[in-house]
Amino acid sequence: MGNGTADPQWPVCVGCAILSRSLERTGTTVPDACAQCFQRYCWDGTTNSTDPAPYQPAFRGEAISGAVGMRKDVTVAAVVLALSTVLLGSITTAHIVGSEDELIVGAKLGYAIFTRSSGKLEYIRKVWDERDGPGKAERMRCNDGAVDAAGRFWLGTMNDPKVQDPTDEGVLFRLDPDLTLHRMIERASIPNGVGWTLDNKKMYFIDSPTRKIFVFDFDLASGAISNRQVFFHLADDELGVPDGFAMDSAGNLWTAVCGGGKILKLSPEGKIIGEITLPTRMISCPGFAGEDLFITSAAEEEPEKYPESVQYGGSLFRVHVGVSGKPQNRFSRT
Repeated sequence: MGNGTADPQWPVCVGCAILSRSLERTGTTVPDACAQCFQRYCWDGTTNSTDPAPYQPAFRGEAISGAVGMRKDVTVAAVVLALSTVLLGSITTAHIVGSEDELIVGAKLGYAIFTRSSGKLEYIRKVWDERDGPGKAERMRCNDGAVDAAGRFWLGTMNDPKVQDPTDEGVLFRLDPDLTLHRMIERASIPNGVGWTLDNKKMYFIDSPTRKIFVFDFDLASGAISNRQVFFHLADDELGVPDGFAMDSAGNLWTAVCGGGKILKLSPEGKIIGEITLPTRMISCPGFAGEDLFITSAAEEEPEKYPESVQYGGSLFRVHVGVSGKPQNRFSRT
């Protein structure tokens, strides 16, 4: 993706939308983005695209090589992008065990099933109830999430920026395969990356305004978390905040710094061991496809202050990093 306006045949902001089955049938490719919340996506392991013209970024650290390209040729069948708030109020998805046509998504009101062949969205578990008081569902939305090794879908919620500025009303929910819902972390502001160590003994969680990545002891059998500690704290003199992250096969975290224009590679000990610098500030989430890291971004929020960030805001980037990602888990619906 690169600079420009969206193709008029696309009905919504395509930088963060799963679009209709007609696009898959026709092989329509993703045009330039007008993304506002381009974030987490699922990779189905296939691609029919060619190498992009490279943009050479600044690199430092170990085991990072290659070039960043603005992809205008990634098909919907190759990268399933997250549902946008423009379309469904949702920006996180996961695959489902035993189904290639369905995704479980975090939508405006909670968990839903999105059927790719029909474009149908059906809620299976809304997250707010009478205990939350009046108006909670309207002023909240789902944000980032992930599935653990037991097939449970963890989903963070936050104030909908279309309604109000973020407060500490956010909750990290856990949906079990039998659709039992649990409130795991409360009083979060902007919950973002969620993930687990290779041995499934620890869970990572980001609440972006804190500038911290937290780590918990994690019990895979029960899904319980305990003993919250700070895994990584982005220095106060650094621009931006931690956003979404991906884990590689060696257990390193690759975390977006939204507002800082980069990806940080963190060791299992929480040390910075690499960095990818990108040509726009609002970097939102990385994801592995083979040994390539695909990196999403949002539109520049302060174009007058940062005009150099505007051109590639909302772009999807690719970097060859020489390491594969930890396999993604699927929701295990019973």
